[in-house]
Amino acid sequence: MVVSASKQKRMAAKASKGTKKVDDTKDLGKSMKDLKLEAIKSTDRSATGVLTSNKQGRDIHMDSYTLSFHGRMLIENARVELNYGNRYGLLGDNGCGKSTFLRSIAEGDIELPPHMDTYLLSEEAEPTDLDPIEYVVKAARDEYARLEKELEDMLAEDGGDNPLIDGIYERMDQMDSNTFEPRAAELLYGLGFDKERMKSPTKSLSGGWRMRVALAQCLFRRPTVLLLDDPTNHLDLQSVVYLEEYLKTYTRILLIVSHSQDFLNSVCTNIVHITPKRRLVYYGGNFDTFVRTKQENDVNQMKAYDKQQDEI
Repeated sequence: MVVSASKQKRMAAKASKGTKKVDDTKDLGKSMKDLKLEAIKSTDRSATGVLTSNKQGRDIHMDSYTLSFHGRMLIENARVELNYGNRYGLLGDNGCGKSTFLRSIAEGDIELPPHMDTYLLSEEAEPTDLDPIEYVVKAARDEYARLEKELEDMLAEDGGDNPLIDGIYERMDQMDSNTFEPRAAELLYGLGFDKERMKSPTKSLSGGWRMRVALAQCLFRRPTVLLLDDPTNHLDLQSVVYLEEYLKTYTRILLIVSHSQDFLNSVCTNIVHITPKRRLVYYGGNFDTFVRTKQENDVNQMKAYDKQQDEI
């Protein structure tokens, strides 16, 4: 029987586990420092809620979701409803907590099932000796190995009866590891890279170009939940048009924060609005549909209020 690459790595790690020595004081000091930093960071944001969606499904439903940052309430007792196959635009006033909400979902403040992988585009690619194609492909190979491990674990536990297995097979087939390099090159080209820049190590690229590499990386991985915070910020018009067309084909869960109404109109199938009352309100359709529906709702509410006052 052929042993997969991911399984070989696990077997090697297990074999070396007993013989590996710990570099005592240096590693311990570093670990303690990291833990302190993580503890400080975790106190900045607080979220509570109850995951109510099917743990073997691909939707995200949470009840009684509450989010605060530095003690300031951003979202209170709301229902989170992100359904597989929908592309959501996240709207709200400046400072209402849009970016904090994305990070809360990405970092698992309310724990999602293991098969629900998330990816938040929040920072540029690291400066390395890898060129952009190698950088994107490395992340894809890591993701493919993760899926292999997840599949092996499910087969070992459930013997093929887990309904999520077919979804993992489907995703691995769609990734098509034999075509990683040419597809990564095509994606980078669409985001503005020419052949010369594709051969340059990421450490030689400016922050804006490394941000494009990071964008290409997350698009290539196609996670179950893709979270984008102002993804057009570093892009020229041609690259924005390419990104719009690419995201229109995204068939998982997409949640976007963007200041571009045209971009939201082109990409989104649904809108989530963080209201001044710290609620989450959902609308079907793109940005223009949201504006029109909200205006109609506001007019109807005002008419109902006036009628109520007249009766009093």
